[in-house]
Amino acid sequence: TMAHESEHGTVRTAVTISDVCRLLNIPESEFVDMPRGLHGYHHQKVCGDIRILYGGTADMGMHVQMSGQGCRQWETYFGDQWEALLNELLNHDCKISRLDLAIDDIRYDGDKPFFKVGDLIKKAKKGLCRSKWRSAQPTEKIKLADGTSHGKTIYYGSPTSKMQLRIYEKNFERKNAGMELEENLTAWNRVELQLTDDRAQTTVDFITKGTTTGEIIFGILSHYINYVDDNGDSNK
Repeated sequence: TMAHESEHGTVRTAVTISDVCRLLNIPESEFVDMPRGLHGYHHQKVCGDIRILYGGTADMGMHVQMSGQGCRQWETYFGDQWEALLNELLNHDCKISRLDLAIDDIRYDGDKPFFKVGDLIKKAKKGLCRSKWRSAQPTEKIKLADGTSHGKTIYYGSPTSKMQLRIYEKNFERKNAGMELEENLTAWNRVELQLTDDRAQTTVDFITKGTTTGEIIFGILSHYINYVDDNGDSNK
């Protein structure tokens, strides 16, 4: 539903596909109907990697989903105008159910990254990580033909929790997907926070009030996790 004020008070009307397209500032003609829906919705319209899901139960409303690639596609229309979009969504009582924020450490020409994902995993196994998250889960993709690593990832927290941290080798992810990398690329590590429900909504409030995503990510990281050196003391 969408709320608006009138002389008789607050009036709520059903949201249409056209309303959603206007909020996104993308013409409805750019979207294509898909043969089936997703996540309990019977229908969906797609523009690249931007999805509008609709046709669920009466309390489900409409759901807009943008993958990382979908975000890049939206930027081809409007550039880096996320604060303006989020402000517009909040002004229309939209609920932000998930928000992913990321920081990339990209290095060229032999320059070393700030850290190696493999080293984070090793230090975690040695108990050299202080964190509000109780556990971490490392994964690694290995090419069986020669045993070489094709990308390490470490997850902190549960995927069902309201906040999960992922740190992974983005260069391998892109390479595994068949994408070309720059020849002089040394390393590409991504630090990614997945925020859901009230954590996502609160974060959007901070962004619309002028807090940069970098401040938000580093603020959360400094509060939630810290790697330490082993000095032989049981007190980390």
